[in-house]
Amino acid sequence: MGALLRVIGQIAMLRQGPQVLPASTLLLWLALIAHWLTGVVLGSHALPLDGAFLSSLVGTLTMVAVVHGLLLLHRRHSRVLQTLTALAACETLLGLVAIPVSVWFNMGGGLQDVAVLLSLLLFGWNIAIASHILRHALGVSRGMGFLFAVGYTLVSITLGSFLVPVEG
Repeated sequence: MGALLRVIGQIAMLRQGPQVLPASTLLLWLALIAHWLTGVVLGSHALPLDGAFLSSLVGTLTMVAVVHGLLLLHRRHSRVLQTLTALAACETLLGLVAIPVSVWFNMGGGLQDVAVLLSLLLFGWNIAIASHILRHALGVSRGMGFLFAVGYTLVSITLGSFLVPVEG
């Protein structure tokens, strides 16, 4: 387990690509469940619990659909297990870091601006990681990986906010 976490950390630090992960259906399911649960915890700070459940499900399913579609379009379907596992695991890792930042933000006070800055940095790092993973998985340039990552992020945010609007 420790070796797997180190590999995920290496991917999140942009030092390894998703191809270093085993192509395991079980590992993919575990990563997807962790991704969804982390999203529920993060979403519960801004949404009622049922909204957080739905929002996180939409986010996880959007990730699966977009990545699967991109891999099919680029004729790289054999990379789906490793790519989705890497992306779900790395987004979970960042989500776990974002939980205390979100709590800090919701506490208010004078340091709320710092929490906003940290959230923006995590958001940017998430795009960097997705770009890195997609570049390796699709066999494209860094620029194209970045464009795919931004597109995936925009689709996920737009679809999530359309299906589960934040009240208030």
